[in-house]
Amino acid sequence: MTQLIPSLDIPASDMQVVNCPLEHHFIKGCLVREMFVPEGTLFIGKIHKYEHILIIAQGSCLLRNQDGIFRVDAPYTRVCQPGTQRAAYAITDTTWLCVFRTDETDLSKIEDFAVATEQEYLTFLNDVKQLES
Repeated sequence: MTQLIPSLDIPASDMQVVNCPLEHHFIKGCLVREMFVPEGTLFIGKIHKYEHILIIAQGSCLLRNQDGIFRVDAPYTRVCQPGTQRAAYAITDTTWLCVFRTDETDLSKIEDFAVATEQEYLTFLNDVKQLES
């Protein structure tokens, strides 16, 4: 677990690796990444460098981010700021949609551009501050 998300306080002793199927939908200037998360699944998302929209289209989950932990029930929509990373526990089967602004259609290039490790993100923030000053 990274420092960006505090500890979860959810026991992991009985948890297994679960496949959360992804679908990618493209239109000009936009990628919608759809993920199905089965009930009882705990997952940790990646750190996003740029703002994007999160939509919980189906289900309920406990969501933890830098602001704390809270319950989310579909339908739910939120604009997520740069540096957002989430951990969530699916109370029921849940469908997540993340909407990203991009003209790129190569998923590996999108990931390289929009996602960071914690250290990469901290460096990225420093670079942005230097450019703004």
